[in-house]
Amino acid sequence: MEREPVMHALFLWRLIVVLLLVTGALAMPLLDHQAAMVVAQDDDDDDGGEGDDDNGGDDDDGGGEGDDDNGGDDGDDGGGEGDDDNNGRGNDDKEKKDQDEKSKPVEQSAGYRVEVECTILGDAGESECLFTIVAGDDEEEADQLFLPETTICAEVLDGDFEYVAADEEGEVSAYRAEGDDDEPLTLILQGVVFPGGTATYWLETDEGVFPATGPGLDCGETAGSAPEATMAVTPPVAGDTGTVVFQAFTCVGVPVDRTAYDWYGACDGGDVGREYILEPLDAGKDEVHTAETDDAGVATLDAVAPGTWDLDDETANWCHAESDNVTSVGDVVVETGQATTVWLFYCEGGGS
Repeated sequence: MEREPVMHALFLWRLIVVLLLVTGALAMPLLDHQAAMVVAQDDDDDDGGEGDDDNGGDDDDGGGEGDDDNGGDDGDDGGGEGDDDNNGRGNDDKEKKDQDEKSKPVEQSAGYRVEVECTILGDAGESECLFTIVAGDDEEEADQLFLPETTICAEVLDGDFEYVAADEEGEVSAYRAEGDDDEPLTLILQGVVFPGGTATYWLETDEGVFPATGPGLDCGETAGSAPEATMAVTPPVAGDTGTVVFQAFTCVGVPVDRTAYDWYGACDGGDVGREYILEPLDAGKDEVHTAETDDAGVATLDAVAPGTWDLDDETANWCHAESDNVTSVGDVVVETGQATTVWLFYCEGGGS
């Protein structure tokens, strides 16, 4: 009779022990999982930021906000915001590099032009040509007008212009006259001379030197000998096409701030071997034109169909460019029977 209470007690203790063992076995995975969560969060906090991946960050490794290793929005390596490796701000560096590897857009040149009118005097022994400077509404008044010697096709007899040799002033020999806008300047030439083709003249203002396009000079048979080169004069444009003239310059020591830089006055002409290509932007056109600058730094494309054209240099990037006929985004415009001039400047080293 005394053994029954003892047996019941032993049975109860064994049952309790079994229940404790079973309960402990069930509780261990939960404890291990909680411990792992604590360790994982500690690891996330060590490298800063809030995230679900290694080394902190929102899904990033190494801080910041992102989805990949080492921080960054959109998965950058090295922190910061962007899409590139090694910190930075996204594609800024890449975009800047791509921009530096492109030529600058062609800008609209200053609104100057020169009007030319010639009259035959006497029995075709002399011609009087009048040159009138016309400035745009927002342009400075021109103080001087330069006619490059290569635009003069006959002997100069008289007039308002004086000869300036290349070694005295400027890059090329020229005839210079003091004058104001809208006041004609006179040049008396030997023989029959009349306006023809297109020429580039040069103006000097308080802000620097600027080009001005206008009719060139064409001499008859009695005008005497004429220079072989016509660096600044293009032949008359005939038919239903136009002409594009390129003039290339080399610039040395161009400052970072180019706001008031005198491109035409500070840079040297005669940049040889520049290879230009014109590709059509208008639907239905597939012709492509190429030209290379000569010893004078000039290249001419004749018989170019009217329309809008993309201009590129096959050899280098220009750092500045202007044209007397260009769109707001820098595309060259060609018109029927007209000459479009593009002036291109190359900074030393070919940089932009």
